[in-house]
Amino acid sequence: MKSVNSVKLTLMIDKSVIDEAKKYAKRTKKSVSRMVEDFLRGLMIKHGYLQKTEDLEAPKTEKIAGMFVDTGKSYKELLEEALEERFPG
Repeated sequence: MKSVNSVKLTLMIDKSVIDEAKKYAKRTKKSVSRMVEDFLRGLMIKHGYLQKTEDLEAPKTEKIAGMFVDTGKSYKELLEEALEERFPG
């Protein structure tokens, strides 16, 4: 998933490194771009260029924040209401 602030970047990297990075990315279910971003972010945090709190960004969950409201009802009650709404009578 691309961040809103994503920018395309072209890098010159040895082909053997890229080939191994792609294999690793596949095993870890990450993109090579994400691996590079994580590495650079970690490096910047380590050397004090970024605050650690900036590393806590969660783009996947930010989109669904507030989507679910706790009504205090049990799962069974919610299911019964949904079924009644879907199949009245």
